[in-house]
Amino acid sequence: MVVEAEGQRGGLLAELKADPSQASLDTLLREIDKLTAVRALGLPAGLFEDASKKLVAAWRARRRGRGPRIYVPRRSRCG
Repeated sequence: MVVEAEGQRGGLLAELKADPSQASLDTLLREIDKLTAVRALGLPAGLFEDASKKLVAAWRARRRGRGPRIYVPRRSRCG
């Protein structure tokens, strides 16, 4: 579950990026846990309202171009 993953290297972000694997009750419950964890962050509803539609479309296209099984997160260049 997400709570268990927070103690591991990468924490919540790594868990969110993880492949959900084949559909089953367990994977469905894990995905629900991920959504609950994101909601618990308390991000404002209009977080991306100021972002241009073109920028948001580029973000979506970038993500769509990578299927969940081939998605490899980029490493940060910062420390």
